Amino acid sequence: TAMIKIDMIERNLLERTCDVRWWALEKAFWQCITLADEQKKGSKSKSGSKTASSAKALQEAVDLACTRLEDIRNSYTLYRDLVIADIDGNIIANSNGERRSEVLGMKVSDEEWFRKALETKDGTEYFVQDVSRSRLEDIDSLIYSTALRADGDEQGEVIGAMGVLFDFQGESQIILNDYLPQ
Repeated sequence: TAMIKIDMIERNLLERTCDVRWWALEKAFWQCITLADEQKKGSKSKSGSKTASSAKALQEAVDLACTRLEDIRNSYTLYRDLVIADIDGNIIANSNGERRSEVLGMKVSDEEWFRKALETKDGTEYFVQDVSRSRLEDIDSLIYSTALRADGDEQGEVIGAMGVLFDFQGESQIILNDYLPQ
């Protein structure tokens, strides 16, 4: 029974890594970062002035990315939040609408999950940070992360990171409850 429990937890965690790597290739996410970068570069070259159309396009991209992240979160009840960060570690989209005003714009460049995501060699690699604290939440989470790459190309240039904050304790409890004697 113990071996079955361990195998089920391992299998479940492996499935999460596949999810994170696939989601990182989605157009809504890399396009959001691309537009944010273009607006940053444009505002620097235009002495701080931003065009209304680029600001509107960026806001639409952020809204789409947040909506897509919310869809994912709603399908997996044990994900607390999913976040997209640009290359500088600024959170530009997240899935948790209740914490959105606190999380958007937060800088996470010094967090291990973010740094390790940027170090992945290609779109097949990911990083799992042990259950730990992140400024993204008030509770400890298991954090899966991977790099977002230009144009969603597995071999493309790293342009940001995706982080998924996962309730490992909750998942383990569900699995264990299925096998523990009543």
